[in-house]
Amino acid sequence: MSWSTTQYPLERGSLMKLSHRCLGALVPVLVVGCVYVPIGNLPTLTVQTAALSVGGGTAEIQVTPKISSGQLSIQSVVNPFGSSDVDHLVLKLFTVSGGKETAVQDGQGNPLQKDIASANLANAVAFGSLRHDTTYRIRGYAYRATGTAAGDLISGDASSSVDVAVARDDRPVLANIPIQLIDKTFDGQATASSIVVTDGDLVDNGTETIQ
Repeated sequence: MSWSTTQYPLERGSLMKLSHRCLGALVPVLVVGCVYVPIGNLPTLTVQTAALSVGGGTAEIQVTPKISSGQLSIQSVVNPFGSSDVDHLVLKLFTVSGGKETAVQDGQGNPLQKDIASANLANAVAFGSLRHDTTYRIRGYAYRATGTAAGDLISGDASSSVDVAVARDDRPVLANIPIQLIDKTFDGQATASSIVVTDGDLVDNGTETIQ
C-alpha cells in the first residue's frame, strides 16, 4: 500500500496538513483520533522526575507537597515552623501490602527517594516505572538545613505521608502529600533585677485567760 503527502505552508497555531485524515499512530501526543490540537494551546506542567527508575512497571505517580505550619500554644515573639524554614524535602517511596510497609529500591538496591529543594516545593514530583494493582506510600521528611541530621528534621513522620493505589490506568496518578511541620516548644524564662524581702508581722491568734 502506498500513500502520498502534500505539504502546505504552516501558520501560527496550525499543524501540517497531510493527505491522510488520521495520524493517531504517528503523532500520539498531538493527534487524538482525527482531532488536531494546536501546539501553542497545550498546557504546561512542571514535573520533577525521579532520576532513578524502579523498573518492572509502567505506572506513574505524581505528588505535590502541601506544607502545614506547626503551632505555638502561647503568645510570644517566637514564631512556629513554616514553609520558609524548610531547606529541602526528602520523599521516600514504599509499597504497602497486608499492613506491611516495604521500601522501594532503585536499580542499585538503594531505597528510592527524591530530594526536593525549597525553591521547587510547589512543583509536582513524579515516581515512574511503578507496578499496577499496587498500593504505594510516600513519606515526606522536611529539614531546616542541608543534610538529613535528626536534629534538623522539622516534620512529623506520622502525619506527613499519603497512600496511593495504582490501578490499571495509563494516566499518571495524581495526589497531594501533606507535610505537617512539628510544633515549636517555647521555653520562657525571666530574670529578676533585684530581690526585696519584706518582714512579716506578729498576729494575735487566740486569747489568754488569767485565774
